[in-house]
This record gives sequence, C-alpha cells and structure tokens, in this order.
Amino acid sequence: TTNLNWLTRTYLITDQTDAADIAQRYVLSIAEKVLPAGSPALSQVKVGIGAYLGQRAKTISPFAEDLDRLLRQTLFNDAIDLLDQAILETTTAEGPYSGNLIDALETKARVYSWRGSSRQLQEQALEQILTVVQNQTVVNAETLTQAWMALADGYILTGNRKALTAYRSAWLAANPASPPIEDGALVAEAEALDDPQPKSSSVPTTSLTDPVLLWPDAYQPIYFSAVVGPDSTASDTEYAVDLRFRISTEGRARRIKVLNENVPNREVRWTRTMVLNSRFRPALRDGIPEEVDFSLRQVFIPRPDKAAAIDANRSTTDASETDLGPTPEAPPVGEPSRTPSNS
Repeated sequence: TTNLNWLTRTYLITDQTDAADIAQRYVLSIAEKVLPAGSPALSQVKVGIGAYLGQRAKTISPFAEDLDRLLRQTLFNDAIDLLDQAILETTTAEGPYSGNLIDALETKARVYSWRGSSRQLQEQALEQILTVVQNQTVVNAETLTQAWMALADGYILTGNRKALTAYRSAWLAANPASPPIEDGALVAEAEALDDPQPKSSSVPTTSLTDPVLLWPDAYQPIYFSAVVGPDSTASDTEYAVDLRFRISTEGRARRIKVLNENVPNREVRWTRTMVLNSRFRPALRDGIPEEVDFSLRQVFIPRPDKAAAIDANRSTTDASETDLGPTPEAPPVGEPSRTPSNS
C-alpha cells in the first residue's frame, strides 16, 4: 500500500485524478482482503481513504458540469459510507465512548463541512465527539476545550443559539475555577453586548479575542473582467473593495459599509453579498461573545483583454516579418571592413 499511496500522490501532482481515485480504492480492496474484518487496522484504513475521498470531492465545484457534479456527490457519499463503517466497527469492538472514535468523527465532521449542505449532520458528529471526550476516564482539559470550541463553531454555521453556551463551556473547560453562568443569563449578556448603546452591562475585564472566519475558509483574490491591456500585470495598481462591518455575537456581518473601491459596481455588490453570507467565530471575552467592528479588503485581479493581447501579438509578428536583419558588426580595430564596395 505504500507504493500505491506514493502512486496516488504522483497522479495528483500530474492532474490524473481519476487514476488517483482508482489507486486509493485498490488500497481499500487490498486491506479488506488482508486485514481481519472489524479490526482496528482496517478501520484506520477506511478513515484514511474516507478522508481522501472527501478531500477529492471538495476540489470539484458544486457548479461544475453534470458529470463532475455527479462524481462529487459519489465521492462524498463513499467517504461518509467508509467513515460510518469505521465508526460502527470501533463502537462494536470498543464501546460507544472509545477514544479511537474521535479521529473518524472529526474526519466525518470535516467531510460534512466540505459538502456544504450537511451542516446539521456535521453538528451531530461534533456533538458525538464531545460526548466521547466527556466520558473518558481522565478528561484532558485541552481536548475538552477543543471539542467545545469545535462544536460552538459548528453551531455558528447552522445558526444554532447553543453556540453562546458552547463558547462559554469551552472557556470554562480551560478555566475550571471560574463560576458558571446560567444559560438564560448568558443569552441576556450576549444580547446586551449586541446592543450598540446598552443601558447597563457587566462586561468582564479580561482581553477580547479576535473574530475568526469560519466560512468560507478564506477570502481569495478574485478575477474580474476589466478592459485592460495585456501588460496590466506590470501595473502597481491594486484593485480591491475595502469594507467595514460589525460581527454580531452570532457570527454574522451587520451594518456593512464600503470604505473604498476601484472596481465595477457588480464586484462591489458581490463582495457585500459574500460578507453577508460569511460566518465568523465571534469575538470572545471569558467565553462570552461580543459584537465588534471588523475591516476587510477583498482583492480583485483584472483579466487581460484578450483582443488587446491578440493585437499586440500580431503587431509583434508583423514587426518581426519586416525586420531587415541584424546590423552588421563593426570590424575589429586594425581589420578592413568586409562590406563589399561599389567600385
């Protein structure tokens, strides 16, 4: 299987994705023949290949051609099926609270996240991870904090108000000596902090964490159609839209303002829509979300005008065809010129 994994990487580097998929499925067929059914080793192989299939599906756009979208769906379904098999095998052999379930459940949550339309199922996987962590004989505070934080982020993506108590629980797991806050009081506290002019607030005095973008993964530079010459890459002009907005305690953008822009209105509207659809981990103080201001620059890259590029290439070709050839070199000092005379 080591050689097949190396072959898979080689196929992916050379953009032979179908061959890479076949190699990974062949690894699975070998493992199923060699390893005992239900063994931890076979379950681990299934988790690894499930992760691969999920990542492969992630690389295919949901707006691709019909056949590619069908492949995307098949890869996601196969990934989840393998992960469910691994989870069932581990649960049967070691019990519902086995620590060996965490890797498979984390992978399953990631695959659902990549799929995009399965947030509730992602939430269920994260809740199961938390249950497993809480039922360990010795509960590691860092692991418990991470489980609560991942679940809170998942709640933000699904719009679940449980995110408020989950973030607080994550902070309490890391700071067990701090007194807990009742759910109702926590929601009231968050709503007061959402109010731009609260009448009263018991805001803690510890430092405030920065918001974290949860979806999309990042704001990548985007190409846009601009009428520019073929040498536009040499320009120092940066095309961008600068925004300022507030991130609510529920991780949503509010009161978006355009500060600067040097791109067409269509790109400005697109940027505003993108921010509205984004989700953030809110700023946190003692595990309590607070509304904060946030700034963003979305960079755009102009596409060179194809017609201008063709004209430029044609002009270069025409000039080369009418070239009279290289200028004769001057003869070295002391040597006569070899240019024929007219005499």
